Amino acid sequence: MMRVPLTSIDRTHCLPRAVRATPAVVWWLVRVPVYVLLRIAQPIVRFALAALGLLSFLLALFYHFTSTLVHPPFLPLLGFSLLCGVVLVLYETLLRLFS
Repeated sequence: MMRVPLTSIDRTHCLPRAVRATPAVVWWLVRVPVYVLLRIAQPIVRFALAALGLLSFLLALFYHFTSTLVHPPFLPLLGFSLLCGVVLVLYETLLRLFS
């Protein structure tokens, strides 16, 4: 039997496979530690953002209906409450992205 020598085309066939696998390996090396940290901090972050959002909303209502101040901080507190909700949604989106 006659052996066919390897040509340069056959040797470079493995190169694209390695090049295609490199970004996947790098993404996995970045994704797993970030996901673990986000997942560990999730209960604390969720509780803190929900508590701050609820507290600022209740304070906004309290200042709006019972305050004798000329300009009670209703809108800033309401905005902070909404911002806490938006940050919580972004945090959950990051968890889904890295999972």
